[in-house]
Amino acid sequence: MNTARNALFALTLSTSAFASSAYATTINATDIISQFGVVALNNLTAVSSETESLVYVGNDLEVIQNSYGVNSDHLANGSVGSASGALIVGGDVVYADSVQNKNGVNITVDSGDVLVGSVESPINVATNNGTVTVGSTISAAEVDAVEEAFTTLSSDLADLDNTDGANFDFSDQNNVVLTSGTEDFAVYNLETTLTDFLINGALKSDGYSNTADTFIINVSGTSIDLTLDAGVAATTGGSNIIFNFYEATDILVNSANFGFGILAPLASINVQQANSEGFVVGYDVTQSTEIRGVYTGGAIATVAPVPLPASGLLLLGAVAGVTALRRRKPQA
Repeated sequence: MNTARNALFALTLSTSAFASSAYATTINATDIISQFGVVALNNLTAVSSETESLVYVGNDLEVIQNSYGVNSDHLANGSVGSASGALIVGGDVVYADSVQNKNGVNITVDSGDVLVGSVESPINVATNNGTVTVGSTISAAEVDAVEEAFTTLSSDLADLDNTDGANFDFSDQNNVVLTSGTEDFAVYNLETTLTDFLINGALKSDGYSNTADTFIINVSGTSIDLTLDAGVAATTGGSNIIFNFYEATDILVNSANFGFGILAPLASINVQQANSEGFVVGYDVTQSTEIRGVYTGGAIATVAPVPLPASGLLLLGAVAGVTALRRRKPQA
């Protein structure tokens, strides 16, 4: 696949946008990560932490300790399909059995609306500037469409070849350099092992050269351990860089600040002791620290959505009705 084909692919990646069966709206993965710093396609487990931007949870939000903060940056409501809010939870807000003071469990949204299926008593869900709606949230059909959009996006990005000039220099472990090259939509497939790239090397805030609007780094492997000594300490300028862990089923981030976006729609991601300056997309996410960023790069998919025919809407609407009667997938 040559550079021209990659560029065409970036402009016609229609598979990241899906028509919602229930509402005939568009689910676009790029739009979501441009607004939401945490995207948990299934469950989010919050361990006394904070997300500075917006949060989307497809199924349940479980609070392990006594507090979880959302949207301290005071961003406007974000949209996922027909739902709009700063905190969108497709399932329930619950507390873990390990929480001792259940009367002290608080989820606070600094600004914006909250949509949740239900709230387990006595959890307090509040917003300082907006409304809390319990019982009316994103539909099950749209939750499924969000998961499909991110899964397909990750898989399709993984099929791209390196673009012109994109490269990785590991010759000096104290100054690892990652370069986007000459293309506005840049892709690099990491051929060395992730262990060598991250654990033995140090990618500092000045350790990469990125002139692209969007820079995709595809990383293979099913189990990813980012327990670092030197760490990935790029705290600025990396919000348009996406590490696409397209095969990963398990990721541990336990290091210095991780300054880039994480796209891992198949993975259970555990973010510990490492403030993330980018965004996080995972199937299940456990968050024990601050997640601060959103995606700031260029469009990954710009093709206009194709309307579903009326017969297709009727059929998919019936499927959505059946889907709404079942619970979402249990946490692995």
